[in-house]
Amino acid sequence: MAQKKKASKRKGAQKRGTPKKKAASKRKVAKKKSGSAKKRKATPWEKPAPAKAKHTQLTEADKSQAKKRARRAGRPYPNLVDNMTVAKQKRGSGGKKKASRRRKSK
Repeated sequence: MAQKKKASKRKGAQKRGTPKKKAASKRKVAKKKSGSAKKRKATPWEKPAPAKAKHTQLTEADKSQAKKRARRAGRPYPNLVDNMTVAKQKRGSGGKKKASRRRKSK
């Protein structure tokens, strides 16, 4: 009968005392605190509509304008932002603003 060999313990296999984790440096802690204080602006689809919001019904021409914006941006269909922009332009309270030129004072 063959005798079974016993597994010998290797020197490297012995458990050594695990080193304690180093405390976070002050610089890392400061970064974490400043990062959490920074708030991300909510996107239009994440926040509810205002209670007194005026709803603007888009006509077929407005819808085609929104589709045109979407195609220029590389999207097959208009998204909420395209529709909001067209509605804002329709109300006359938004869209692209012209840069005002100031005269130089002498």
